[in-house]
Amino acid sequence: NQASFNEKWLSPMLSQQYNSKSIVSWPVSAQTKVDGIRCMISRIENNVVAFTRKHHPIMFIDHIIDEATHIINCLPPRSVIDGELYIVGRARIDIKAQVVAVSV
Repeated sequence: NQASFNEKWLSPMLSQQYNSKSIVSWPVSAQTKVDGIRCMISRIENNVVAFTRKHHPIMFIDHIIDEATHIINCLPPRSVIDGELYIVGRARIDIKAQVVAVSV
């Protein structure tokens, strides 16, 4: 049900430009930015689904969905696993061509 993807709670938190004044306490945690495909996984109705940050479905990652289902089943309703699909040495456009069924 594509309409379900448009719920506000499914919107990802996006990165922001670094501003030293926004750090209220140290130490802080950070991670490397990889140039992959944003992948969010959640239960929509009775299905565990993967989608981009713009709510386009992500296809052909059944092996990831299968593993994520075990995790989602242990989490409260409306939980979202938020990550990045990335293949070392592959360009983002190549990754997108393999997993996203529509233009993003």
